[in-house]
Amino acid sequence: MIKVGNDEYRRPLYALSVLFVAWIFAYLDRQILGLMASEIKADLVLSDIQISLLQGLSFSVFFGVAGLFAGRLVDSKNRRTIIVIGIFVWSLMTLASGLVTSFEGLLIARMGVGIGEACLAPGSVSLVGDIFGPERRGRMMGVLLAGANIGAALSVLVSGFILQLVGNDMVLVPLLGPTSGWQLTFLIIGGAGLPMALWMATVREPQRRDAGAGRATDTVFDDRFGRYLATYWFLFTLILASFAFKFMTAYGGSAWLPTAFRRVYGIEPGKLGLIVGCMTLVTGLVGGIAGGALSDRFAERDPANGRLRLFQLWFFAQFAIFAVIIVTPGLVGSMIAYGLFLLAIALNAASTYTILSELVPAQFRGRMTALMLLVANVVGLGGGPLFIALLTDRVFEDEQMLFKSIAIMAMVCSICGWFTMHLAIKGAAALRQLRIREEA
Repeated sequence: MIKVGNDEYRRPLYALSVLFVAWIFAYLDRQILGLMASEIKADLVLSDIQISLLQGLSFSVFFGVAGLFAGRLVDSKNRRTIIVIGIFVWSLMTLASGLVTSFEGLLIARMGVGIGEACLAPGSVSLVGDIFGPERRGRMMGVLLAGANIGAALSVLVSGFILQLVGNDMVLVPLLGPTSGWQLTFLIIGGAGLPMALWMATVREPQRRDAGAGRATDTVFDDRFGRYLATYWFLFTLILASFAFKFMTAYGGSAWLPTAFRRVYGIEPGKLGLIVGCMTLVTGLVGGIAGGALSDRFAERDPANGRLRLFQLWFFAQFAIFAVIIVTPGLVGSMIAYGLFLLAIALNAASTYTILSELVPAQFRGRMTALMLLVANVVGLGGGPLFIALLTDRVFEDEQMLFKSIAIMAMVCSICGWFTMHLAIKGAAALRQLRIREEA
């Protein structure tokens, strides 16, 4: 009996640990391009708009569309296997990113990374929802999202270190020949991610809590899911719109802020990578875990709308942080604002996924998570970096105005995001109470 009890205790923690590392690799691969944008732009002779396409739309569109099909499979098939396939695909395509020598080739490789990573979030949200009870989901998602922040930190630390080490020289790689620093970075990170797929295969598939989950369906939007969306379409439209405004700032800022510091203040990539990487690591660990606990605390005090209100607070913080960049320009003020921005992202992240986990029945969690990621990433990841690039290239027509472009985009999104979430809170109470009764 003791052994069984130990197994029941260890298996959830083991699964959480493996997923935690998977999220590290996912965000390491996803955001590795950020600090290397200047080198890629120079080598491939690209514009800021082309760089924004590589960082945003090339990934987000395929990530979002593939996520819908991954979400459908997550709701009916073995979730562990789906995540294993996703890890293998995104690692292989990151590896391929280091082999290309053209904009078109890198664009296709980034599309492949998006397709692979589309499997992770729906699978993880569904697994966490079945492994842990409602009272712990916020903290457990916080742990996974701390892993995402660690991956983001490693992306600038690793890329900055390699770029500083290699400089403008070419490295002779066996079988490949002369290789630039940014290509070498993709090769190392992509190759390191392949064993992660094998490790994920050791996780056991848990039993689904909801008896209605796991039934095979023929389409992404089957009758039951379609009826559910049709019934609550206005509420989820508001929530997804608010998520999209949040992601526009999160992805837009993360994509362009490292380049802004290099472009405006001339900071070397190795030094900047160390500074930004350490800030991201500290704020990600503290904010991810504390944000999950804070999300659970808000939910205890206000079960109907607590997590939604916490999410809404993000927009107040976001507006204030980027106002600092405009009001107090300068290296120190901008770097402090950047650190606060990273902390706010980490604190808020757990609520994003837990909101859907609690509002949506178990048999729809995978598809609803995928739908959220489609909207949030196509608009957020696709639109955020592109909006900033358009402001810089077409409105200001000055590369040195990049900080102001980022701040304007973030402040506009803050106003729109707060308003849409304010409207959503009014309609969420009844649906939240229904979910509580179903799980009681």
